[in-house]
Amino acid sequence: MPRPKTILLPTLLATVFTGIAIWLVAGPPKISARPFNAHPFFVSTK
Repeated sequence: MPRPKTILLPTLLATVFTGIAIWLVAGPPKISARPFNAHPFFVSTK
């Protein structure tokens, strides 16, 4: 009984950590880059 839990927990933590790492690398830069690029365009067009 303790064996599956010992294997499952690090795998789950690794999957969550990898998912957060990918989100941090791939997600926020795209979200924060778009407003930064859009704001000067809006200011210069107006």
